[in-house]
Amino acid sequence: MQGAYLIITIGIEFFILVGYLFYAIFRTYPADEDRISLMSWITGLIGILTLGLLVSVTLVVSRMSPADIILAVALLIADILGLYLLVDDTHRKASQMKKD
Repeated sequence: MQGAYLIITIGIEFFILVGYLFYAIFRTYPADEDRISLMSWITGLIGILTLGLLVSVTLVVSRMSPADIILAVALLIADILGLYLLVDDTHRKASQMKKD
């Protein structure tokens, strides 16, 4: 069975990017009371999608071409770094809210 594994990876990446867009919107517009909760939920959902992407790429890496592997690993590294930055930003905003 042959599949377009890179296309599936990019499809999941689209949902992660939409999550980043929602994070940016929820970081900017809602009231202060709701902001941290919404940011935490979106960060959790992006984390679940990133974990699913990591598992799916790990399962099919032996069937991917070397160029696809390089691109998939680059996407995974960018997603993990982005997730780390989201968690750090959410934590910083939450601690700032507690101080105020």
